Amino acid sequence: MIWNSLRRVVDAVRQRIDCLFGHTDTLCFERERIYLRCGHCGRETVGWHVELKQPIRVLPFRRRA
Repeated sequence: MIWNSLRRVVDAVRQRIDCLFGHTDTLCFERERIYLRCGHCGRETVGWHVELKQPIRVLPFRRRA
């Protein structure tokens, strides 16, 4: 129980330090969501909801002669 509290405090301190010096954001993709995640503290942005209304069509490749 005390370890969970200590871990939350450490995570909060780590996130504050990242906030001061700048997050190292990485672009992340999920099935219906795109968002940014910090590699150091794990902070995630709200991101964008992605919805495909039509399936993506893949056309066959033909070489020109």
